Order: sequence, then structure tokens, then C-alpha cells
Amino acid sequence: MSVKLNCIEYYNHKRIKEKLKGLSSVRYRIQSFIAASTISHLRVIIQ
Repeated sequence: MSVKLNCIEYYNHKRIKEKLKGLSSVRYRIQSFIAASTISHLRVIIQ
């Protein structure tokens, strides 16, 4: 991998941010997506 790709990989997948509840940016987005999907799904069930 090139140096740029290594930096991007680190920045997105391995760098832990306290602001993102101790998750990497990719993990935080995945967790947010799952939570939003679950809430959406529950709204459909309740109606």
C-alpha cells in the first residue's frame, strides 16, 4: 500500500477519538447506522 492509503486507513479505521465515544470514525458510523435502523424498524412495528 502507498503511504497515502496507509494514512487514510489509519485515520478512518484505527485512530480512536474520545469525541466519538472511544471509537474509530468507521466504527462510530456503523454503530450510528445500526442504532438508526433499529429505531426505524421499531417505529414500523409499533404503528
